Amino acid sequence: MDEVSKNNVIDFDKEINLLRSRECFNETGFLLLRGIITQEKIKKLRSRLEIIFDGSSRLSASIFDFVAEDNFLSLVSNEKINRVLKQLLGKSLRIYPNLTARKATFSPWHVDDAFSGNKVVNNESNSQFIQVSMFLQDNHYKYGGGIDVIPKSHLEETWQIQEQSLSESLEIFRRVRNKSVNIDSVAGDVVIWDGRLLHRSSPKLTEGGVDKYSLMWTVSSIQSNHKEFLTHLENRGKLKESIENRLYDARYQELTHIKRSDFSNFFLEKIKKLDINLTLKDSS
Repeated sequence: MDEVSKNNVIDFDKEINLLRSRECFNETGFLLLRGIITQEKIKKLRSRLEIIFDGSSRLSASIFDFVAEDNFLSLVSNEKINRVLKQLLGKSLRIYPNLTARKATFSPWHVDDAFSGNKVVNNESNSQFIQVSMFLQDNHYKYGGGIDVIPKSHLEETWQIQEQSLSESLEIFRRVRNKSVNIDSVAGDVVIWDGRLLHRSSPKLTEGGVDKYSLMWTVSSIQSNHKEFLTHLENRGKLKESIENRLYDARYQELTHIKRSDFSNFFLEKIKKLDINLTLKDSS
């Protein structure tokens, strides 16, 4: 398994070169952002998630749990993160209601369902949708806690494995696993990747380690196919059981019920200043 190139890392505690980072993102499909939040903030986020997930068997936290927490929403409106996203997608951005927090979720190799098979994006185009994830623990080589990726796979239609049978998916994995990169994130780092990139949760190889938590959301350019993406989210909410490689997740049923009024005025004012459009079903 290869290591992350220094060109894929943006460390806000050091001098940064966003133009070089944009070129690297377009080529490889991902970046690692460091120096985003303090250790004190990480502890607060983990403590709050421990309360939210206590006694819960859900894959992901409720969207209503997420939007009720200014500590969570402050990440979505974080100026450092959005400075990078604007360099990649343009000065005006969209965010969507699929804001979530996850605990101990380990997903196999996949392309996020919305972005496979030309459903929402054209595979010949530049990046239109970016997935953002903050990990609240170090990505340990034994216990996992982060993400592995296949660099440049966002440029290959053959990696859109959601449309494949299980046996075909396994064959693709056998072909690409030697090209994989384990992103050596530490607690508080953010990984952003092109929605079409082939990726997986870094596997947990043995018992032990701290509880795994992550916070995730989707960002797109203002010109993106946002209506089709919202339709995809709504359709996911209608699934009642696991289908192929897709896991049924209760949060999708909540997404069409979220309203602007569920978000704090502070958050709405902040994203307005940042020229970020909160794109919901009733505002698309």
